[in-house]
Amino acid sequence: MRLLHAVVGIPLSEEAAHFANEQDEAAMVAAARIAAAVKNKNRERLIKLFEDEGLPWETTSMLGCRAAEGLIKLDANNEAIRMLEAVENRFPKAVRPRQLHALALARRAGNDDLMNAQDILGELYAREERDPETLGIYARTWMDRYASSGDIADLKQSRDYYAEAFSAAPDDYYPGINAASKSVFLGTAEDLTQAATYAEQVQQIVGTTPHRDDYWRTATAAEALLIQRKYEQAGRLYEAAVAGARTEIGSHKSTWKQACRLMDKLEPTAEERAYIRKPFDALPNCDEL
Repeated sequence: MRLLHAVVGIPLSEEAAHFANEQDEAAMVAAARIAAAVKNKNRERLIKLFEDEGLPWETTSMLGCRAAEGLIKLDANNEAIRMLEAVENRFPKAVRPRQLHALALARRAGNDDLMNAQDILGELYAREERDPETLGIYARTWMDRYASSGDIADLKQSRDYYAEAFSAAPDDYYPGINAASKSVFLGTAEDLTQAATYAEQVQQIVGTTPHRDDYWRTATAAEALLIQRKYEQAGRLYEAAVAGARTEIGSHKSTWKQACRLMDKLEPTAEERAYIRKPFDALPNCDEL
């Protein structure tokens, strides 16, 4: 509001400033309530917050996206998709709701979900929306296709999209760790060497210690150590990640499945594997996934 008033050369009135401050405060309160609902594993609360709405929810897609992302973290993908469809109708030009919609479809993994997710992401890519988030989710769907098809070209496509994203944003650990893991899956000596290089670069970003209230950063640090075959250190960080986000079951499932895939290629000993298994002992064994 201050910017708009400056552009047109009209001073911001006291009433307008007061209104803007009220809306900022309301948005912060809503964001805190969303975070609390995720922490408390309360998907019904997230849905209620969205349905009750209020002006801050109507002026930006941010709060709706945060609520939907919370549902995805809680493995409530059907509810997230319904919420995101409503957000997209209200904010048709916003990119973030479409990214999350594709992610929820990919995680739900029902009939046609993967192809529908790729339709969304392929369109964004064609429109030059090639930020690390779009490329990362797109790459993830190609990995899902590889899991179904076994076609090495699908795996290479996944790795290449992650590598493209990491090259464009070398301080972003998400595409970096995935470029590393997909290189492990390719499995040649050259790819394994490249995987270790990516993992070392990621480790410089995320470090080797837990990050309070940041599940994915801590889990990524653990995965980078796993790729470098530092199993005991990796296990401790995985345990810290899970302990800091016990209600995010969907995130735990995704992390454990990824660790299982990596260990299939890295072939740790039984003792080394046990370090990685311990934090996820509530989830099925690798061979049951």
